[in-house]
Amino acid sequence: MKIIICGNYGATNIGDELILKGILKYLGARTGAPTSANINSRHEITVLSANPGLTQRLHKINSMAVLPAGPRSFVKGMLGFSFLRTLSAIKKCDLFILGGGGLFDDTYPRASLIWGIQALAAHMYKKPLIILANSFGPLKTFAAKLITRLVCDYSRLITVRDEGSKKLLQQMGIKKKITVAADPAFGLTQADLCNKKPVKKTEKPYVVFALRKSNKNFVQLANLLDWIHKKYGFQIKLISFQKIIQDNTGFQKKFSNKKFIHVLPYADDFCAIYKTIENAEAVVGMRLHSLILAILAEKPFLALTSFDKIKNLLASEGLANLALDINDKNLSKNFKTAFENLIKNQSSYIAAISLAKAKFQQKSEENKKALTKALKSL
Repeated sequence: MKIIICGNYGATNIGDELILKGILKYLGARTGAPTSANINSRHEITVLSANPGLTQRLHKINSMAVLPAGPRSFVKGMLGFSFLRTLSAIKKCDLFILGGGGLFDDTYPRASLIWGIQALAAHMYKKPLIILANSFGPLKTFAAKLITRLVCDYSRLITVRDEGSKKLLQQMGIKKKITVAADPAFGLTQADLCNKKPVKKTEKPYVVFALRKSNKNFVQLANLLDWIHKKYGFQIKLISFQKIIQDNTGFQKKFSNKKFIHVLPYADDFCAIYKTIENAEAVVGMRLHSLILAILAEKPFLALTSFDKIKNLLASEGLANLALDINDKNLSKNFKTAFENLIKNQSSYIAAISLAKAKFQQKSEENKKALTKALKSL
């Protein structure tokens, strides 16, 4: 079967690449370190990507450019013939998978348009469309709501990553069955993420911070780094989950003279990122997939966020107390209290995270079950 997977891939976002890795595993692809370009013997898979070369390197899978959503990208696609190649691939495919991730979201003004165009191509060629492991919202503009509804109405199957997304779609009048599952990254094991032999390293205890670029909270966050080091003696490792955004640029300039802060350069090495989190004393994450990796590694963590998708994720399995609102005027006080509890009661937190991990993994399998059932019906 010829399958196309379309999402925010090739955009130097580690979270999206972990999602793709999980979806490929659903489809029976090897996820460790495949040596062949065709990693799936049952299906012929093509991934639509912002950077096909990068996607091919990371996942050893055939990749083509996403359809353009603006005049400049359209001209570029026509001149390089990528536009026509992608349309040809969609015309020949048996199934079009849209997702996963937070694709339909007003936070990024053109997001709904970009993904609506991809779905429109599937509709144009009358290809079955599956919306897999998506989060929806916030959706406030008329255009975003209209595009989202049209795409959902055309789809044969919808699975979402949280209850909030399901409720939003139902409020918008979507009548189709919506399955609440979990992020495909929860379906990954340690072997999927890192098949390298462990290397023993002697280093000082450290805490991982996975930040988003945020000038508003820069000073406050910087003060919290100082507080952690002074109180516990921990080193700080700053890791970035997206190259384009450059999450850690401000900290790198401000604290280049502080030896306890280590700004790790962006890398798309899944194993290195996982090991960095696995070996940490704790994780503080503003990035969703830094928290998912912490859960997979059963590592104590705190979430700093204003995003509902993160709050809903943690609340769904009893971890709501680990989420702190980044915009809270009492953030500094609340963070210190929460972090002290995290370090003091590590064993109880790890037990709760381990229990949540098992439930998230079980939910993630719902994506695979729904996808398998859909494939059999084609």
